[in-house]
Amino acid sequence: MESSCNFNKMKMKNIPSCLIITILLVFVFALPKMGVAADSNWAVGVRGGGSWTDNRKNFRQYDVFAVYRLPWSYNLSSAVLISTRLEGTAGVLTRAGKTAFAGSLGPDIAMEFFKGRVSLGGGASVAALSEHSFGDQSLGGWFQFISHVGVNFRLTENLGIGYHFQHMSNSCIYDKNPGLDMHMLELRWGF
Repeated sequence: MESSCNFNKMKMKNIPSCLIITILLVFVFALPKMGVAADSNWAVGVRGGGSWTDNRKNFRQYDVFAVYRLPWSYNLSSAVLISTRLEGTAGVLTRAGKTAFAGSLGPDIAMEFFKGRVSLGGGASVAALSEHSFGDQSLGGWFQFISHVGVNFRLTENLGIGYHFQHMSNSCIYDKNPGLDMHMLELRWGF
């Protein structure tokens, strides 16, 4: 369902912008006062999926991604670690025979359980698209915001799988703001 960005009628419920501001405030004020992680980790992987909840849109997205564990973390208990990360993606967004580059960069926070075997995370990113019109569907413009949540399971010391849900929106900086929800599966390699 496409939303209109008429600011006279728009309610002040701008969730993507509020999420980005909240995460940035946590990074600036709270996390430097917490403990510093003993080591920094990288993970790289591939991710793919689509907008399966809305067949009319029928978007597909395929990414490569890199996640860097930032040095700020907090041990909630001996079994739960809250960690901070920075994630970047590069990939393609397709629909109606059109393909566009899609890239994003932003922070996220994860709760890690069972010594990192399971992690729940979420965050927000800024994103850029090389094309924003896909047939009869326009995402409004090239600049977008992404909020995401996900769960990851580490199968071996380095190999993991996961589910990633993301919402992309231009947060009403353009006249049209249809928003796009994507369900994606991922395969990651940590080192």
